[in-house]
Amino acid sequence: RQDLGSGADRFGLLGVHLRSFKRDTSTSGGYMTAEVAEEFDHVCNVKPELFKRLTSTVLIIEFGHFWPTHTYLATNEKNSELIADYTEGFP
Repeated sequence: RQDLGSGADRFGLLGVHLRSFKRDTSTSGGYMTAEVAEEFDHVCNVKPELFKRLTSTVLIIEFGHFWPTHTYLATNEKNSELIADYTEGFP
């Protein structure tokens, strides 16, 4: 959501769904079978640095330099330190 306005009236919401694919059938992380896990792990589980770069680039190019005032994250990842790595730099 991006409301037009200026100063204190400006409100920008960024919603992100961060899904971490797991190799365990007991998780909700979109289980991958052993046969394809190695092949898709680097594609499905994008590293935090690349995620932040991609997200920033999309916000700048596709959304006219939009930068959020608030970021909300939906994720299946329970490791709060890993989540922090992905959201570092976003309000």
